[in-house]
Amino acid sequence: MNKNMMERIGKWLILPIILLQVVLLSKILFAEQEGTRKLSKDEVIQKVQKFHVPFIANNGQIDDKIKFYANTFCGTVFVTQEGEIIYSLTEVKDRAEKNKNMSKVTGSHRSIVRRGVFKEEIIKGKMDEIKGEGKTITRVSSFKGKDPSKWKTSISTYELINLGEVYKGIDLKLRAYANNVEKLFYVRPGANPEQIKIRLDYIQPPEYPFAEGNSIYSLFCEWRMATKSLLENKIRGFAVNKHGELETESGTVLFTKPVGYQEIHGKRVEIAAEYSIQKSEFRSQNPEEKISQFIYGLKVGDYDRTKELIIDPLLASTFLGGSSLERINSIAVDSGGNIYIAGETISPDFPLAPGIFDSSHNGSFDVFVSKVDGALTTLLASTFLGGSDGDRADFLVIDPNGNISVSGSTNSSNFPVIPGAFDTSFHGNSDVFVSKLDGTLTNLLASTYLGGSGREVCDSLMIDQAGNVYVAGSTSSLDFPITPEVFDTSFSGGGDVFISKLNGTLTNLLASTYLGGSALFSEELSSTAIDAAGNIYVTGATGSSDFPTTPGAFDTSYNGNFDVFVSRLNGELTTLLSSTFLGGFEADSASSLSINSEGNIYVTGLTSSFDFPVTSGAFDGSFNGGVNDVFVSKLDGTLTILLASTYLGGSDSDSSDSLVVDLQGNVYVTGSTASLNFPTTLRAFDTSHNGFFDIFISKMDRTLTNLLTSTYLGGSSGDGADAFVIDSNGNLYVAGSTGSSDFPITSGSFDTSFNGVADAFISKLNSDLSALITFNYFYSKAKMKLGPQANDDNFDMWSTFVLGDTSDGIDPLSDDIYLQVGTLSISIPSGSFKNNKNKHFKLKRIINGVALHLTIVPSLNKKSFEFKAEVKHANLTGTTDPIKMQFTIGNDGGSTIVAAEPHKLITTDTRHIP
Repeated sequence: MNKNMMERIGKWLILPIILLQVVLLSKILFAEQEGTRKLSKDEVIQKVQKFHVPFIANNGQIDDKIKFYANTFCGTVFVTQEGEIIYSLTEVKDRAEKNKNMSKVTGSHRSIVRRGVFKEEIIKGKMDEIKGEGKTITRVSSFKGKDPSKWKTSISTYELINLGEVYKGIDLKLRAYANNVEKLFYVRPGANPEQIKIRLDYIQPPEYPFAEGNSIYSLFCEWRMATKSLLENKIRGFAVNKHGELETESGTVLFTKPVGYQEIHGKRVEIAAEYSIQKSEFRSQNPEEKISQFIYGLKVGDYDRTKELIIDPLLASTFLGGSSLERINSIAVDSGGNIYIAGETISPDFPLAPGIFDSSHNGSFDVFVSKVDGALTTLLASTFLGGSDGDRADFLVIDPNGNISVSGSTNSSNFPVIPGAFDTSFHGNSDVFVSKLDGTLTNLLASTYLGGSGREVCDSLMIDQAGNVYVAGSTSSLDFPITPEVFDTSFSGGGDVFISKLNGTLTNLLASTYLGGSALFSEELSSTAIDAAGNIYVTGATGSSDFPTTPGAFDTSYNGNFDVFVSRLNGELTTLLSSTFLGGFEADSASSLSINSEGNIYVTGLTSSFDFPVTSGAFDGSFNGGVNDVFVSKLDGTLTILLASTYLGGSDSDSSDSLVVDLQGNVYVTGSTASLNFPTTLRAFDTSHNGFFDIFISKMDRTLTNLLTSTYLGGSSGDGADAFVIDSNGNLYVAGSTGSSDFPITSGSFDTSFNGVADAFISKLNSDLSALITFNYFYSKAKMKLGPQANDDNFDMWSTFVLGDTSDGIDPLSDDIYLQVGTLSISIPSGSFKNNKNKHFKLKRIINGVALHLTIVPSLNKKSFEFKAEVKHANLTGTTDPIKMQFTIGNDGGSTIVAAEPHKLITTDTRHIP
């Protein structure tokens, strides 16, 4: 459904307005589904992620007082040149709709930001040398604005920051994670941990406009100066709670109870540790602006003073991500199975992986592009792209070279464009942009504006076999760039479709045409496709009775109140080869178009028409009531014959967003529904409506006569799907947003926490929609010892896996078992395990010279299993760091990545889904 068109129609369409305009988040929810069990909100919140976030060196891209910084889901942590540690924690509210009304957020919307800012200072500590440690292989690049001289490239990133020996015999290091920041005090033998004294200043300022652009550091300094002379009130701003945690009076931020430990004889020994309050005070100018100052130390119990002691207090936050607005609009899968997504965000703390393109949020809405692994467990790369005003990405395409092209709309006069691009000037109102990044998202290869003096909206992006780029959308500009001898060089009405063709480097406009009629509220484009001959198909909605059609087309007469149009042009955009209306008496609008292997055209959208054209024998030949139904129609390639057409929906409001045809010719449609009786099928993932608007995913045969499978997907609040793709194995990826804290997710996904008004999500399903991919949870705790001799390596591994609902169970006595650790691969034939009297499955034998002692312990319900492996004399020659360990039994199993250092004992605790 095209949002702008339906706004013009003026009908109540709560789905497009609420779920398609406001698909939101404070951090990306890379959520892969499993089984039919939906995690509760409490379960979700408890699953704290340990995703490591690197520190970024400051090479002049931000305030020169900052030496390093890291973008976490809690906000941003800065390390200054003087060794101060500043935490910026963010909460964003809609300025006009603080009651979380989600109905009117737009790309240029200004929101309210509330930030909590902390500064930690090591009292009387030395800061002789602050440096990054563990340089990562990836680099950060920052392309802000249009001036290339201000762009920064190949900025180093580090696993942790070493602040050096801050007290005699005590070193301090920082490590950042997705949801917390870790301070590690290393107390050398003989050093006194009671030296540690930290001053903590906290400001919770009043709400202020997000787009004002002041740096966190300068705001902090200004607030400190403004309150310096205020009288002190003896009100405690901080306290140690009953759990031993250090928390603020507002409860929004706390430091977890400190953990002390020593490594003794290869084992971790816990040491009692607690906070020691030295000073706590609170000053206030008014109830809305507060500054608290607090000094704390650390007390530890008895420990072996001849060995190093490590003390680890973690910063945690109930903000857990700025509650900003994000939306996923496009999704694509590369040849390696990695997933790219694009959309828009106003989160200043949107998660950024190493190797990002733009490490700073630029104000208002920015474009984001992110890369996730195919298992949806790891954020591989993420970047902002934008200028100083509102920007949004609508489409993302991967070219044959693995480069990423992104298109959308921008209101920014300083959107980053490349010198020599087709158009480097902003024309006012809203222009289209087209940008190309490399597959790592670190280099901006090409970028251009495209537009006139009116308003442009981007609705499609395609790349042909020659690498040329087609971008299409809607325009109100009389001076939109049009090339000679194309089909239509004249603007026809209140809004026309445009179709433009650029070369692969975005330096030349090869062809560009209008397409439309004369009505005041005339055309909105929604989807395009290229056939095998290079012809261009476009679809959308029109209010023009004189929209151009061709003789012999299926329907050459306008049916009233907005019709769907489907048109075909040649690749040079000089000829309208065929064009037809499609619709009934009421309002109809297309959302997606796809071409099957036979060259037939499928189009879907929504209709309010009781007389929408359907064909005999179709799955559903009758309008189902409510505001609108989904329609799915099939035309021949010449647009002269309606081969099949059906309604799809329930008794409430239904709307489709995407349509995809698989290699077998089956048709998948996804969208959103408020209908409790939307058609679902037996054994589908979810056959019950969950509340408000749910996503639906339906699969039909090529003739549109049979509904092969159909499922709901959602939680108790509003959910919407905006992007849909099928990979080469037939797996389905659905992306969009959810306002539901109980949206179904699986453990081990990149992000399992709901973070604000609503979150973006990615879900992965199998082809029959009966269950979501991922057969089991996999928890692992691994120890490795890599000795000096490659042929004499030993390691232990403990892990737990939980069978999903689609699993047919495991039998260690008869299943084949496969164990892989780095370069070591061991196949264990069925029958190798024995069942002892405790019903534990055990194996102790030498296979290929490797001594194995394996144990599998089932739970009482036989759905969860503990796996233990002790391995000796394993040849790990050539193993890289980190190392992958994988365990497979029958069709179930899991894997974990362990970072190991030779000659040292490494303990890690991770969670993964295979």
